[in-house]
Amino acid sequence: MLPDFDQPPVTEVIIGIQNATTQFSNVHAGMFYERMKKRFPKVSEQDPLAAIFETFGPNPVQSGFHLQFGRTPTRYWFVTEDDCELIQIQNDRFLHNWRQTQASDKYPRFKKLFSEFVLELDAWQKFLQDQNIGDLSINQVEVTYINHIYTEGEGNPYAYLGDVFRFWAKDMPPQEGFPFDNATGSVRFLLQDEEGAPYGRLHAEFLPAFHNETQRAAIQFQLTARAKPKQDTVDAARATIEKCHEAIVKSFAGLTTAKMHELWGLKNVSD
Repeated sequence: MLPDFDQPPVTEVIIGIQNATTQFSNVHAGMFYERMKKRFPKVSEQDPLAAIFETFGPNPVQSGFHLQFGRTPTRYWFVTEDDCELIQIQNDRFLHNWRQTQASDKYPRFKKLFSEFVLELDAWQKFLQDQNIGDLSINQVEVTYINHIYTEGEGNPYAYLGDVFRFWAKDMPPQEGFPFDNATGSVRFLLQDEEGAPYGRLHAEFLPAFHNETQRAAIQFQLTARAKPKQDTVDAARATIEKCHEAIVKSFAGLTTAKMHELWGLKNVSD
């Protein structure tokens, strides 16, 4: 049973996989676009994303690198007509984004987005097989939720961090002559299997944000769960993505206050 909210402050969701580098090329991108353009008519080129791995051991670090010989690969965005959803493809990544482009856009829920991602990933894998590029060998999965949180108080929302986060002291005294401006922070948690062995991490960070349409300052609270599937298959990746989503939902509820839960309409059961 997962926490659920009637009005969650979600502004963007990203679901994706990282795989061993393939021979996918710009020519293949055009061919795949022909299969997807009915739903994603807009296309643009972006700089490639570096590979990121969650590693563990005596000196655990989040390793990120991009080793490339020859021409730098391109990342492509295929975007829906309303700009709210897109897929991102490159030779070692496949991601699906939902993003709030207007204040009236409502978060469509993970179940719907995940179902779309699964269909698109299946189409991607079939395309790679059809072009003799091979099967996906998935080494990491990722789920990211970006939230823009507004407080009830007037003025700078960062003066009310204690109303939002359980880990922030609400009675932090003001410093005379030094009014509070803003704050940033990050924390990470291990994702562990049934035997207690780590297989991923949950990263949580908050930082200042500004919503252009509403012209309001906000607290951006981003949670990213990244993990290695038990096998390198699509089926194993799907199962791990669902675990990452569960970790994010539980952590979001656990790190925020009852006051904000009431504002967002907390319910007991997720749909």
